[in-house]
Amino acid sequence: MNDGGLLAGFDEQALRVLEFTKEEARAFNHNYVGTEHLLLRILREGSAAAELITQGVTVEGMRGGIMFVLGGRPQGSAGSQLDFTPRTRQVLALACEEAQRVGETTISPHHLLVAILREGQGIAAQLLQISVVRLEQVGKTVHISMAPEPEEGPITLPTDFQEALQQHPAAQTLFEKLSYSKKKRFVDRVEQAEGGAARSQRVVEAIEQLQRIHQAHQQ
Repeated sequence: MNDGGLLAGFDEQALRVLEFTKEEARAFNHNYVGTEHLLLRILREGSAAAELITQGVTVEGMRGGIMFVLGGRPQGSAGSQLDFTPRTRQVLALACEEAQRVGETTISPHHLLVAILREGQGIAAQLLQISVVRLEQVGKTVHISMAPEPEEGPITLPTDFQEALQQHPAAQTLFEKLSYSKKKRFVDRVEQAEGGAARSQRVVEAIEQLQRIHQAHQQ
């Protein structure tokens, strides 16, 4: 990546994160470096996401989410030179602004994670939002955490979704292990579909997502 000017001001940990985003991209056979690859490397590095990791936000889970969002398809052929996408460059710029906002002289993995959430539209931000990760700001201090689980209650599975799960044991096993809120999001997405065709498609998508996440956990 020939981005020396863009990477000025990043500390050693952040530079290491950015350097190894290429490996995350190559693992997917992608020919670009997106926010999703940046998120995976931040999670692997660990310092900025320690609390999230302890609450169940894992590299494996995020890889499964990326596979679902992108349909599990290779996006081109990874070469020796991989470029940041425009959205990733925007995240890097926001990380610089975040460091300046809090009066710090170098940009750390924490600033990168805050920037992903502030940007809000990339694949990485979408995956974190699905995981109920939120920013809490008091004055200049920003804390990244997961929203508390809502009070649990019984979840009634739609008949079509339940039958689909029964036909796919791996997806059913994973679904049963999910938290209440994550189960509810799957059910709500099916129930909110408009029309029979859309509903059937959402059931298929839910099963595919569960299967991809299950496969990612097996790797």
